[in-house]
Amino acid sequence: MQFSKVVVALITSAVAVSAAPASGKAATMADLKVQAQSTIKALQDDGCDTLKCIASLAGDTAACGAAAAQAGLDPLADVACFASVGSTVANDACSGCF
Repeated sequence: MQFSKVVVALITSAVAVSAAPASGKAATMADLKVQAQSTIKALQDDGCDTLKCIASLAGDTAACGAAAAQAGLDPLADVACFASVGSTVANDACSGCF
């Protein structure tokens, strides 16, 4: 269920960014970051330890490696990590995340 939230948030945000006029991209990117923060907060509220999960996935995908290096400071990287691994993650660190 949470994975579908992440995917919907990413697709909606990507469509908004690609449809925005060039002069409005800064505001649209800010909206994208707010949406990513909201998605990460929803995962945490559902019991996901996002930092622990992302750290455990750092070796699985480049997106998770980049997110782990940011240590929770970049919600866009965190959401990209979750989207890159899909819903097939089966490890204890990610319980409650997928």
